[in-house]
Amino acid sequence: MRRGWWFVFCAGIGLSAGGCDEQSSTVTDIPPLAEVEPKPEPAGGDEPGRVELTVEHGGEHGSYIADSGGRALYLLEGESDRRVECNAACAQVWRPYIAPQADPTAADPEVQENLISTVRRQDGSAQVTYNGHPLYYYVRDLGPGQTTGQDVTDAWGEWYLITPEGRPLEDGQHASILRNESDINS
Repeated sequence: MRRGWWFVFCAGIGLSAGGCDEQSSTVTDIPPLAEVEPKPEPAGGDEPGRVELTVEHGGEHGSYIADSGGRALYLLEGESDRRVECNAACAQVWRPYIAPQADPTAADPEVQENLISTVRRQDGSAQVTYNGHPLYYYVRDLGPGQTTGQDVTDAWGEWYLITPEGRPLEDGQHASILRNESDINS
């Protein structure tokens, strides 16, 4: 995908100034990293040491993979279990879904057990993957059922919920770089 100069400009200031506004950019409004409250346990609603995937239904996005507490999990388009790119500042906004002790399992019959695995991160932790996609929480989702990270484009790429079949849930509500670039270049 072609990324224009405006994206690069906004991505650069987005990390230090909280993002560009909707009228002038394609970057989602991200709080400055100093304002992002760290969370001690990335495995949301799961019991300590236990990581289970389930499926949430309904709402504007249909069915998507979540943790056992109902918190939405996201993938970064283009990332795989062979290439984990969300580290450092990215991992403060998009918190990796970590399997602290046990292997992750399916807590719902719609979750395909054979698609669940883990990938070793730079820090040595085991991040849960689904169909080869490393899974993340979004810092702005404050509880179960919230999906504010769906179809977000930011400095790190495009983020989507993941379907029970293991594909990105691209539902057409994406404020994409290409659409905004065409508005700017018109």
